Amino acid sequence: QAEAGVLLGRAVDELDSTIQEVRTAIFALQQPPAAAPSTFRGRVLRETGGAAALLGFPPSVQFTGAVDALVGEETGRELLSALRGALAAAHRRPGVSAIEVEVDAPVRLPDGRSGVRLVVADDGRGEDDGRPTTVTWQAPI
Repeated sequence: QAEAGVLLGRAVDELDSTIQEVRTAIFALQQPPAAAPSTFRGRVLRETGGAAALLGFPPSVQFTGAVDALVGEETGRELLSALRGALAAAHRRPGVSAIEVEVDAPVRLPDGRSGVRLVVADDGRGEDDGRPTTVTWQAPI
């Protein structure tokens, strides 16, 4: 019975977190898009800035290379989606107090093509082994 109470407590905590994320998303959707950034770097910074409100601290962001010139519209949308997912996952992980976001272009992909790479690393306790988590996403450019 104690185990059921612990599981129920975790479920309630996760539900509270999800409710907060939905409220934040609704608030963001209600804001006028007048300040929508036109550069890829600006869109990445807007995503991380928005996440800072949820996380309680701003993620560190580093760009390497000519990302604005090299990352196309569709690849940029895919990268931003991966970034959102990684930031949301970090928000749900216990003990996260710092997140580092890196966007590099060009990088050499495993198949030899030129690409863009996103790395999101946090200092939280991972689910399996308790170590920090790193998410890597990459695509050809």
